[in-house]
Amino acid sequence: MTTNLVSNKSEQEELNVQELAMKELEIREREFTVHQKLINEEVREDDKMLMEKIKTISSLLTDSQVDEEKSVFGGETQYKPVFNDVQQEELRLLVLKLAKQLVNR
Repeated sequence: MTTNLVSNKSEQEELNVQELAMKELEIREREFTVHQKLINEEVREDDKMLMEKIKTISSLLTDSQVDEEKSVFGGETQYKPVFNDVQQEELRLLVLKLAKQLVNR
């Protein structure tokens, strides 16, 4: 009978150890899940920032200003791009670089 009690005690202790191990694994899993969610949220925010930069630079490429040399007082207003060809090319390359960063994530 004492053998059964000792056996039952050790079995009970083994079950307690297993339950504690399972609880610890569950806690670690939740911590990992929360950590992953935070990382994903950071990535989404970074992606949003890159997309906003791309939109802003793209809109700069389409902006124009009044061309003082070609506009005649009382006549139809003539427009010219805000940036010259070299500057526009630099902006296009910057947009492509940002887009590549966005794609490579």
